Amino acid sequence: MTLFNHNSHYFIRVLHTLHLLHMPIDATTYQL
Repeated sequence: MTLFNHNSHYFIRVLHTLHLLHMPIDATTYQL
C-alpha cells in the first residue's frame, strides 16, 4: 500500500511537470 501511494505521488508529479512544460508550448502555439 505504501509503494502504491509512492507510485501515485510520483505519477501525479510527472503529470504536473508535463502540464507545466506544456503550458508555454500552448501559449506559443496560440500566439502563432
